[in-house]
Amino acid sequence: CRRIAGEALESVVYILPTGEETDFHTKFRERYNKEPNIIHIDSYDATMLLIEALRKCNDASHERMPEYVTNVKEYPGAGGLLTFDKESWSFEKPFMLKTVKNGKFVELQERRN
Repeated sequence: CRRIAGEALESVVYILPTGEETDFHTKFRERYNKEPNIIHIDSYDATMLLIEALRKCNDASHERMPEYVTNVKEYPGAGGLLTFDKESWSFEKPFMLKTVKNGKFVELQERRN
């Protein structure tokens, strides 16, 4: 960390997703020979949810799609089960708060969104 950013990152707090290992991870590693990151996982889930919403709302009514997505519960996503939280207008996803302390990445606490 210090090698790249020096002292600039000291005390920065960031979020690290802690979703479960799924079949998506295995297939991604086999295909691309690297670990999937949060962008890969969330992009895949968003695409698959959009496809599912289009199929379920096959009357082409764009008004029904938001209703479908906001009622998703325990969807088997690439990073684990997803449930839409209408209060925060987002999907509940496990994450960990981390910080940079003395040039090392350390956990602050684990939470669920």
